[in-house]
Amino acid sequence: MKNKKENKQLYFLVVVLIFYLSILLFNQKIFLSASVFFFTLMLKIIPAFIFVFILMTMSNYFITPEKVIKFSSKKGIKKWLFMVIAGLLSAGPPLVWYPLLAKLKNQGLSPGLIATYMYSKALVISFFPLLIFYFSLKYVVILYGILAIASIIQGIIIDTLIRLD
Repeated sequence: MKNKKENKQLYFLVVVLIFYLSILLFNQKIFLSASVFFFTLMLKIIPAFIFVFILMTMSNYFITPEKVIKFSSKKGIKKWLFMVIAGLLSAGPPLVWYPLLAKLKNQGLSPGLIATYMYSKALVISFFPLLIFYFSLKYVVILYGILAIASIIQGIIIDTLIRLD
């Protein structure tokens, strides 16, 4: 199965290269314009990709289940902010995190904090460069801020509802 996927990727690359070579042969002005746009775009977003890569690497190294339990036992807003940041920095699909979250719940992590974490996973940091490119840094900061606040509110509501049960 992997070979078929690799073949499709190789075919796609070949088709794109042929397309660009045909544009180069028939209309050099369009080719140069597209090339300049591509390299200008890459110069703009490469720093953001490097920043995201560093953040994700650091989060995988420093955020452990023990630290999650330690920070989630703190009082006040710190535990909620930690869960928002942990959700933001966590990589991969949510399905991968379910066993760890179940383990943390068994060790005393509240359902509200788990909900805050899961809601915060919607703040996908790998989309950060793309969002900045299409919108602006100001828009992305406001969007992520509102979503972070909403995740905390959702977690508090879930904790309150579960206590009422």
